[in-house]
Amino acid sequence: MDLDADPCNDFNQYACGGWEESAEIPDDAGSYSQFSVVRKALSATLNRTLSDPSVEGHHGWESVIKSKNLFSLCMDEESLDAQSNSDLAETITISWPTQGILDEEKNVQHSITSASANYGVSAIFIADQDLDADDSTEWIVTLGHPGLGMSQTYYTTTVEADRERYREAYIKYIVDYSLKYRESLSTSATEESIRAMAEKIYNFESNIAKYMWSPTEGRDPANYQRKKVVGEIPGNEIVGNWDQFVNEIISKVNVDYSIEVDTIVNLSDEKWFNNTNLAIDEAGYFSVQDYVAWRVHSNYIGYLGAEWRAISDEFTATISGQTPKPRWQTCSDAANSVMEWAVGKLYIEEDFQGESKEIMTGLVDNLFSAFRENILSDADWMSSETKVQALDKLEKITSNIAFPDWINEEDAVNEKYATLEVSESYVGTRRSGKEWQQREWWSLLNEPVDKGMWLTGPAIVNAFYSSSFNSITFPAGILQPPFFSKDMTTAMNFGGIGVVIGHEITHGFDDQGSKYDGDGNYKNWWTPIDRENFDERVQCIKDEYSGFYFEEADKNLNGDLTAGENTADNGGLWEARYGYDWYLKNSSDIYVPGLSDKFTPDQLYYIGYAQIWCAKYKEDYAKWMVDNDPHSPGRFRTNGAIQNGGRFFSNAFGCKKGSPMNPENQCRVW
Repeated sequence: MDLDADPCNDFNQYACGGWEESAEIPDDAGSYSQFSVVRKALSATLNRTLSDPSVEGHHGWESVIKSKNLFSLCMDEESLDAQSNSDLAETITISWPTQGILDEEKNVQHSITSASANYGVSAIFIADQDLDADDSTEWIVTLGHPGLGMSQTYYTTTVEADRERYREAYIKYIVDYSLKYRESLSTSATEESIRAMAEKIYNFESNIAKYMWSPTEGRDPANYQRKKVVGEIPGNEIVGNWDQFVNEIISKVNVDYSIEVDTIVNLSDEKWFNNTNLAIDEAGYFSVQDYVAWRVHSNYIGYLGAEWRAISDEFTATISGQTPKPRWQTCSDAANSVMEWAVGKLYIEEDFQGESKEIMTGLVDNLFSAFRENILSDADWMSSETKVQALDKLEKITSNIAFPDWINEEDAVNEKYATLEVSESYVGTRRSGKEWQQREWWSLLNEPVDKGMWLTGPAIVNAFYSSSFNSITFPAGILQPPFFSKDMTTAMNFGGIGVVIGHEITHGFDDQGSKYDGDGNYKNWWTPIDRENFDERVQCIKDEYSGFYFEEADKNLNGDLTAGENTADNGGLWEARYGYDWYLKNSSDIYVPGLSDKFTPDQLYYIGYAQIWCAKYKEDYAKWMVDNDPHSPGRFRTNGAIQNGGRFFSNAFGCKKGSPMNPENQCRVW
């Protein structure tokens, strides 16, 4: 803390100033925050338990042994270095025309569907599964734009010097990898053809970035929820029949399912589908196949030996100024990514305090009471008719806390990974993991929708709200300091994890979530005047945050991009404060020496909130964040919500009306 700072002038400086003064951003990161600290500690826990040779108890589960073997393969850098060339040749066999590698099919659609089904990489188009927006008890196939080799805004930035730096770095990355591939695998490519290919790949991907939804456009359900008869979606120079395209992927993942020409699908990026031919025509047919090959190879570079990874590391350093993470952290995170439930079992047995789940359940109940009784009561701009609908949605929210019970069942976890093959090749194992994941996802189409399903494993420091599932999820990884601790004052717990809970609940009622009903369907449940009042209040939040200047990025925040998260931060702060009052009706706060004797419970509540957002940023990351991240930087998550905190905050710190943290005009949605 910086106790010399005036909390009424800059609360972030007051709560985080001391931390920011002493904290240093690691070389391997673009930012440093309390999330970073907790995430690295979690990775260290995973490293410790994955390295444990014990086979006693849960350590002897077949699935857990598989996860430890995967971790060992990743850590065995000597074997990686020795086997990379042969493993690469055996594992990635997709057509790459410039390198003289062609499979029997020799067509782009085959390459795209193979990239998706066999390598887990979306190239040019993506096909996946989601809940039907009109009936969330049913699955639906979704078609949309692909992932890119760089962030979309690296292509579309209006800062010419940055755009040129990204372009040069990306083209060099493609060239350097392709030349090493030619030399290591003795292909027929020439340096001239490789350089020409790299230019075409950049130009083609730049066109994809230009023609797909921007990060802000992609937030609007009206853009990404567009149902079509699959046979009526216009084809292009690559895909003539979209039902055949989808069925080709499903067949390659060995799932017994297919769609028909009259099947309804969701088209999540009609903008890209309407402009695909423009991008293809400019790139040329074979360079498009080169592009698919590049996207697959670039997704596997991190699984190769040090010389190969150095090419990727140089690219990353150029565009972001970041160095590679320690190998132990890369490998523990990799095991968690591939086998999140087996590794999650290791984590909860190693580092999760069992009573935290019960305490957390009580906190969630308090926050529901706060929204039900206080937040909706405060919403005098909303009619009773719409409040009934809001209350119905609130009561239908399901809560997932820490981990699902089945993670403690050996047979269930083993069965989950029974078909995942861990071989002697790390590259091969990672491909096997991606094929396994694709098979798991596409198999959902043959199963009834389970609204209680967990969408993430427990060993992750984050929290989630899903509009279509109408669920909130708090994995075990976030239930630790500074977010939560049974040894902190209850006020600080409400300011930490309590606001996180309120934040996720409020996502159900932000500018996106409010367009879905309690059953998870994309359906309007608002009266016209209430929707207008809501939109006006959200616009206040948008305008407020668009006025915040982020010095490290040398630009203002994008209030449209961050509207949902900012609304959730503001609503969560009010909700958790009310939730603390609900807690005090039946319990009392604990006394913690050094805190309770220096600050009031209300002050500790707001300090607890601010300190979960203490953060520092490098310039390149800050620029990326403003253009891509729907979350505001930490200091604005603190001060933005605090200055809309009304009587609770101003009374806690004695802030006069008109001071920066208690302005005359404040924004409030919930």
